[in-house]
Formats: sequence, C-alpha cells, structure tokens
Amino acid sequence: KPRTTAEEQDRVLNLIRPARLLVDARLQGPTLEVTDLLDLREGDLLTFDFPISRPIDLLVNNRRRYSGSLASTGRKKALQISQLIDAADQGAV
Repeated sequence: KPRTTAEEQDRVLNLIRPARLLVDARLQGPTLEVTDLLDLREGDLLTFDFPISRPIDLLVNNRRRYSGSLASTGRKKALQISQLIDAADQGAV
C-alpha cells in the first residue's frame, strides 16, 4: 500500500519483530593464503593490508546494506554506520 495507517505499521512491525537476521561486518578485499589459515593457532594475530580509513561493509542476510567505519566504545570495538546501501542498486526486488 502506498499509505498505511500507524496501526497497520504497528501490526506489521509486531509480526516481524521476532525475526532473526544474520549480520556480518566484512573487510572486503583483504586476503589470506590457505597455508596461513591452516597454520592458525589460538592467540595468533592476523594483520591485513587494510587502511583503517577504508569503509567496512555490513551485510544483513548476506546482502550489503550499510557501509561504515571502525569505532571504539571504550573497551569495545564497533562499526559506525555512515551510509545506507540502496537495495535497488543491488538488483533487489
């Protein structure tokens, strides 16, 4: 519907609220050789040739939906969203 009432929007939101989504933040581009992957041990540190200023993609259900940058929230790392990726640009229906 082009226009929905607030009640209809609430009804739909209540229907989809329990849905679960797979969310991944990905560094698109860095590579790792298989031999290095097989040699990984607990405590190893992986470094990539990936500039800190380069955007990180956030995928929702394996579709690129957001772009952002690494941020810090005290002792934790976070992704600060800087751009919404239009689903139409990805050929989604």
